[in-house]
Amino acid sequence: MSEKKTNYHYPKYSDIPDIKGDGSENIRYNNPDFPLFCRRNFFPGKIIFTGMTMHWHSDVEFVFIKKGSTFYQLDDCIIKLKEGEGIFVNARQFHVITAGDEDCELDCVIFQPMLLCSSKHIEKSLSIP
Repeated sequence: MSEKKTNYHYPKYSDIPDIKGDGSENIRYNNPDFPLFCRRNFFPGKIIFTGMTMHWHSDVEFVFIKKGSTFYQLDDCIIKLKEGEGIFVNARQFHVITAGDEDCELDCVIFQPMLLCSSKHIEKSLSIP
């Protein structure tokens, strides 16, 4: 029998975000020459995120729950995200993901807002908070 392979990323100590004193996170893009980070994560239920704290970044973030559930905190608002649900977090918004009651498989995409912009006018009027 062959071992079943998955595309999951299991968080480990080296995945702890690089968060500065002002709460800003330095995003480690998949390719340093292109401002995009994407990964599928698997979090066991009730895991303790020891290195994860409220943070913000100049990027926008999209999280989609493939299976299970988790909690996502935006400022003082805690939202339970369930299978099939997602959240879009604007740039410079304080947020953190926290453990759910069950295992969770999610897709996370983080990218610079300029990737959505076709002009400086659109960037200034619609994508920069």
